[in-house]
Amino acid sequence: MADSHALPETQLASEINDQLERKDIITFMDAKWYNAAAEGQINPFRHYTDPLDLLRTPNQNTVLHVYITAVQNETEESTEFVKLVSRKCPSLLAEPNIKGETPLHIAARFGHKNIVEFLIHSIKKAQFEDLERGAEASTSDKMLKKTSTDEDTALHEAVRNNHPQVVEILIRENPEFANTANAAGESPLYLAAVRENTSIASKILEICLSPAYTGPNGRTALHEAVISGDADLTRKILDKNSSLTREQDKEGWTPLHYASYFNLLPIVEMLLEDDNKSAAYIGENYGKKPLHIAILNGNSHLKVVEKIMSDCPDCCDLIDNRGRNVLHFAVESGSFEGMRLITEKPSLANLINQKDKKGNTPVHLVAALGFEDCCLTEHHLVDKKAVNNKNLTALDVVLETKHKSKLPLPGLTARFLKNAGYKRGRPVIQLKSPDSVSIVDNELIRIFEETSKSHQIVATLIATVTFAAGFTVPGGYSNNDGPDEGTAILTRRSAFKTFLVTDTLALTLSISVVLIHFLLALQPSKRKIFFLFTWAFIFTVVAMELMVVAFVTGVYAVMPHSSSGLAATICVIGIVEVLLELDKSDAHIGKNYGRTPLHLAIRKGRSHLKVVEKIMSDCPDCCDLAENGGRNVLRFAVETNTYKVMRTITDHASLANLINQKYKEGNTPVHLLAAIGFFPLGIVNHRLVDKKAVNKGNLTALDVVDVQKEAYRGLDMNEFGIQSGRQYLIGRQHSTVS
Repeated sequence: MADSHALPETQLASEINDQLERKDIITFMDAKWYNAAAEGQINPFRHYTDPLDLLRTPNQNTVLHVYITAVQNETEESTEFVKLVSRKCPSLLAEPNIKGETPLHIAARFGHKNIVEFLIHSIKKAQFEDLERGAEASTSDKMLKKTSTDEDTALHEAVRNNHPQVVEILIRENPEFANTANAAGESPLYLAAVRENTSIASKILEICLSPAYTGPNGRTALHEAVISGDADLTRKILDKNSSLTREQDKEGWTPLHYASYFNLLPIVEMLLEDDNKSAAYIGENYGKKPLHIAILNGNSHLKVVEKIMSDCPDCCDLIDNRGRNVLHFAVESGSFEGMRLITEKPSLANLINQKDKKGNTPVHLVAALGFEDCCLTEHHLVDKKAVNNKNLTALDVVLETKHKSKLPLPGLTARFLKNAGYKRGRPVIQLKSPDSVSIVDNELIRIFEETSKSHQIVATLIATVTFAAGFTVPGGYSNNDGPDEGTAILTRRSAFKTFLVTDTLALTLSISVVLIHFLLALQPSKRKIFFLFTWAFIFTVVAMELMVVAFVTGVYAVMPHSSSGLAATICVIGIVEVLLELDKSDAHIGKNYGRTPLHLAIRKGRSHLKVVEKIMSDCPDCCDLAENGGRNVLRFAVETNTYKVMRTITDHASLANLINQKYKEGNTPVHLLAAIGFFPLGIVNHRLVDKKAVNKGNLTALDVVDVQKEAYRGLDMNEFGIQSGRQYLIGRQHSTVS
């Protein structure tokens, strides 16, 4: 008997190995079987003898995935194909595709109620059979809870695609479905709330005892119900779990913050019921409480302000991270009605002169914002002489900033405050002590003495060189007999004359410097020492520049006319040298729009490459400078499409920080290359380029190319129903109050 059983076991092992090999080989589904599955043709599969689990698409979809996806109008007969396949190959009921999605995921996504019911029935039947066999852990029991690679359950798919009947089937079968969040942190209830599927959310709350409320960025289903303005769903969530009123999202906002911001008075009243009032005392990341958020939105939100102040009067004492109270915020919003509402309450009198962290009272803000007629400024409790941390009264704030104020008529505000009895603060007089002055003077004298020796050496070298050049003139002397014998040959050339003048001046100035430094040692007066040293420094710099000019003109004088191009190049290099040596700080100075000489040279393109290299050589740190728009030298090189200049910059290891440096709009040089359609491989494929860098619009360089394509096509994305997500909308709204 042992031998008789051995053979079938061997054959079975062989068949399994064959199937595994075939699984490795078959990576697509033949069109015949794919079309048959898509059309739900039962007969072809009745006579299919091979294992059905070997029929796979490249994304590992089985015939069940293909069929369920293709079903358009589900009927009771729609399950016949699924029944046949499940009888021939039961394992396909649990087989996931490459995204981890089982047939149940697909059926839930497309709202195929009958197929979902059949799949659940088949799973429960398999579970019962597992238990009968005494299995410790039922694999079929896990199938209902199976998640995709995004950790979505079948319930996530049904909720996301708004199929309430399928949702009810799933949660009645297994209420634990509602306790699971996916990889994005979205629970099914949160998905229903954010998509404003009130009926689905209500069904989950009705059937599930303790569903998960969580969502991404710290938000809950209650946050989303409030943002949607859905009072009915808000009530149902609060009845289920009232503690959610204290939950904060990543911005620190509670549901009450959002209700206050959107001026939803009925929902504010709900959120402040019973024991939920503690939410009114919670501040967001910048310390702003719901009351602050409401008053910041002006007169239109006064009903909400009154409700919060009525239910939680002591929250009026709370301040934000800057130390500002509700009256400060009323002034910020320009809400005169809000100011009157607060100042008319005797219990809030302490807010009138309360200072923020910079020492500003609400009246200081009134002055800064230029309100001319305000109930607060003439209030009988206002301290009209209160000063802030800069020792400024409210009147000082107007007068001190009058010259740079953006207000239309700041003078009227000042006149109004003067008439109301406001005064300027006491001036602070600070006198320098004699000791501090002498210490500075002595320090300067010590520095002069240390640098005097090096200056003398430089001046002596200049004098020596120019003296020698004066007797070894360019071109030499004439050897011809006659009156011109022994004279300079190039006397009649203008360049030679310039050489003689500049050489003589350089010699004279350098000798003067030596004389000045000699006299410095004999001067008892520190003021005279400073005066003489300054002139000695100026003479030294000028002598150096004159020596350079003498060299350039001397070389130019001896060059033949046929080499005019070479001569001109020498002159340009010499002139750049003169300008840089005269004051190298000029290379760092931005004139028009903050553009430095290096920026201007690069904008001229390839013809100015020598000048660019010279400036970069002498002033390498000026490469880090950016103009007013935040554009650096590499940006200018990209704008001019000058590849050689780009390579000159990117080949410098010390300038590597420029390659991914962002401008004010968040674009890197590669973003600009993408925008103008210029792709030099040496830059785009540079080893240091951050190819995933995003700008402030959250676009990579590749995204910029795609956006440009759409712009060229003239497509309006709104026509296709593509809109900004809710999270971005709220993010922008945050920025208005932070």
